[in-house]
Amino acid sequence: MVGLPGPVGPAGPAGADGAPGPAGEKGERGDKGDRGEPGPQGETGEKGDPGKPGTGGAVYTANFAVTAPPGGVGTYVMTGSGLTLQRSDPYFGAVMPVACEGGFTLTAILAGEVPADAAYTVTAHRVASGTALDHLDVLPITDASQCVLNDGERTCSTPATMPVAANDVVQVQVSGNTAFNWGGGLYVNLSCKP
Repeated sequence: MVGLPGPVGPAGPAGADGAPGPAGEKGERGDKGDRGEPGPQGETGEKGDPGKPGTGGAVYTANFAVTAPPGGVGTYVMTGSGLTLQRSDPYFGAVMPVACEGGFTLTAILAGEVPADAAYTVTAHRVASGTALDHLDVLPITDASQCVLNDGERTCSTPATMPVAANDVVQVQVSGNTAFNWGGGLYVNLSCKP
């Protein structure tokens, strides 16, 4: 005869993990989402400050120095290494490589011991023009009354009142009420913008 089934035995220990299955196939790319609505326009910024004049810089500068000028009272031309009477060298000057219609400035500085009662006037003139250097009547391009130097006022600067073209010859003239026989110096700078 067969007996009755016995009770269920306790659960056995867990088996070891199986090997990983193969990777599944790559899914298809989803559809691109709709473009969002544009955001509101930002507020208008504040107006900027105006630019400073002269920040473009000089396009041409010529320096003239006189350290041992001759004696005598009269109008002299600055030659770069000294002074010569204007009437003996009426067309000497610096040839301008560019036109100076946007601004031309003459700056002059006295150095050394200047006689107390001396006054020197520095001016610039256009004396010739063109590639052939055609001689012209001397045409002042700075105001003589604006650039006067003495022992108390050793620096002056004056703008031109006339435009200067490329190839014009600009002459720096200096005159005074005292002989140019003091052991000082006179330095003149010409600068312009087109």
